[in-house]
Amino acid sequence: MEKIADVVAFARVCPALEMDTVSVTAFAIGQKIGKSNRDYDLIDAMANAREGAIRRGNAEIACETGRRQYGPGGNALPGLLRER
Repeated sequence: MEKIADVVAFARVCPALEMDTVSVTAFAIGQKIGKSNRDYDLIDAMANAREGAIRRGNAEIACETGRRQYGPGGNALPGLLRER
């Protein structure tokens, strides 16, 4: 759930990035995430905390980090974020 929360936060903060909802959904299904509303509440809470941390720091560097980790060639989970 933490990875999805990161992706949500990066998409909220970074104007050049958006979630690839098909890829995020496929990842969530594979991880059995989303079977209850509690999962979505937890993801939202984690995303809010991550978003706050990004906004308190250097958003430009954070957005590049999001791109490196979750962009098309990402080294954590590629394809969860894409350019707008």
